[in-house]
Amino acid sequence: MQLSRLWTIAALMAAGIATVAPAADQTPQPVPDTSLTPLGHLTPKPVVTSPHLYVIDCGTITNDRPEKNGLTRDEVKYSTYADMCYLIVHPKGTLLWDTGISDAMVGRPFYDTTFFTGGGFLKWNTLVGQLADIGYRPADIDYLALSHLHADHSGNANLFRHSTWLVAKPEYDFAFGPNPSPHRFGLENYDQLKTFKTIFIPADYDVFGDGSVVIKQAFGHSPGHSVLAVKLAHTGTVVLVGDLYHYPEERTLHRIGDYDAHTKTPEARAAVEEWVARNHAQLWIAHDMELFRTLRHAPAFYD
Repeated sequence: MQLSRLWTIAALMAAGIATVAPAADQTPQPVPDTSLTPLGHLTPKPVVTSPHLYVIDCGTITNDRPEKNGLTRDEVKYSTYADMCYLIVHPKGTLLWDTGISDAMVGRPFYDTTFFTGGGFLKWNTLVGQLADIGYRPADIDYLALSHLHADHSGNANLFRHSTWLVAKPEYDFAFGPNPSPHRFGLENYDQLKTFKTIFIPADYDVFGDGSVVIKQAFGHSPGHSVLAVKLAHTGTVVLVGDLYHYPEERTLHRIGDYDAHTKTPEARAAVEEWVARNHAQLWIAHDMELFRTLRHAPAFYD
């Protein structure tokens, strides 16, 4: 019976009545790297008559060492850091403030991205993709400014080669001066900045010339650490303070970590706090997880 059935199948195949599909190629195919490329339709650029401020999710930092910032675990609501970047769209152009954790980290487990004992990077969204949702590609950004060159604030800087880099000279020298710092962690993500068109900025640099977007010196946490004051028509003035603070409890409990205490950070904090109070401004800490949870995120904006 089995021999008869085999002959029948063979006859049907010969007659073209039955066919056997070839085995599918199981060889894994390479996946195109699209992590740095916005896909699909680019959102039309916003038309603005006054500055707009966009809050961008630039990653999360797993961290359980508030002690290095002068706090105990019981004194902080969240030990994990947010990592915020900001796009300012002004009638005269665009400024990207900080570039966050590298987009190359998207989807990688935190234990594969550890950068200090007890902490690592988590990233779910690309900076480039979120900019595309607002209407911008990296080549569309007029000015790039970084609060400082630490890896969680400069991780995508090399992508903005068409932008003009605004930087305090001490911060430039930290990375590219005659005696660069040995602590340039993440340099591979911002080493091309030295080839960018660069403006060395003074103590208060008015980016668009109308007082609405001003970079202010707050040296200490890094040699040329800076903060950004943005005057918005409806929201009021917001000061984006980089790593002047890491936790909001540092500010409310008047604490400072041992490292920052031995830099110019105490003087920088006092100067910024005086300016914030005098100008009735809001102070936004880039790593404040509770603040991040309550703010509107891009493509929504503040104006």
